Amino acid sequence: MKKDQIPHGFPTIDMGPQLKVVERTRTATMLCAASGNPDPEIFWFKDFLPVDISSTNGRIKQLRS
Repeated sequence: MKKDQIPHGFPTIDMGPQLKVVERTRTATMLCAASGNPDPEIFWFKDFLPVDISSTNGRIKQLRS
């Protein structure tokens, strides 16, 4: 579907998921971008389970731009 054919209000995934392979003790950066009106919410999953981004264990950080 062309971008001008998407109905108003539907979210657009500007940067989708990519497969990552990372050594156990290394840092990985996962990028995601979506746009729409209203602004879409982005949720992260690991092994089909939601990731708790509010955790303060220092292992996961969500940055917004």
